Amino acid sequence: MLAAMSRHLRELVTALEQLQSHSASQRLATFLLGLVPSDSGAADLHLPIDKGLIAARLGMKPETLSRALATLREEGLQISGERVRVPDVERLRRLANTD
Repeated sequence: MLAAMSRHLRELVTALEQLQSHSASQRLATFLLGLVPSDSGAADLHLPIDKGLIAARLGMKPETLSRALATLREEGLQISGERVRVPDVERLRRLANTD
């Protein structure tokens, strides 16, 4: 039980650090990477929750999420409703880690 609580605390600290130090696009890219099933070259994703809830989870307003999605579209992601096509998972990983 202590191990589970410790793991959860570490996840919360990581999330807080990410909110403070990463841009909206980086946070969204990290969220999408969490949905990628493997390290494959491309991935087709289905957003598991409403975009408004995703925005809240990532600490941003829905309009900020829309701008972050537009930024990721410029980087090659194809977004249509709840579907997201990631043509290059490694490129998305680099976008998430950009400082």
